[in-house]
Amino acid sequence: MKRIFYRTLLVFVSALLLIISFFNYKGYIHFGHGILDFFPSLLLLVIVVALIFFLSIHLDRKNSENINSVEKIWLLISLASLLITILFITVFRGPMSPWNGEIFFF
Repeated sequence: MKRIFYRTLLVFVSALLLIISFFNYKGYIHFGHGILDFFPSLLLLVIVVALIFFLSIHLDRKNSENINSVEKIWLLISLASLLITILFITVFRGPMSPWNGEIFFF
C-alpha cells in the first residue's frame, strides 16, 4: 500500500511540474526574469525526465510493499522542486514582472 501511494504521489508531482513547464512555455506563467524564464522551465523538464526514468527502472524491480530509501529521496526531491517552483512563480518573482497577486497572464 505504501509503495503505491509513493508512486502515485511521484506521478502526480511529475504531472504538475510538466503542466507548470508547459504553461511557462506558452506564456501563461512567468518567473519574472524575461527571456531567462526558459531556464527554470528547462530545469523542471530535466527533473521530470529523471523522475520518469527512475519510475520506469524501479517499477518492476521490487514487488515488496516497503519503501526503500531511494524512493524516499526521489519523493523528497520532487516535492522540494514543486514547492520551490510554486514559490518562484508567486512570491519570489523576478524584477521583470513582480508579484501582483496573479499567477496566470491571460
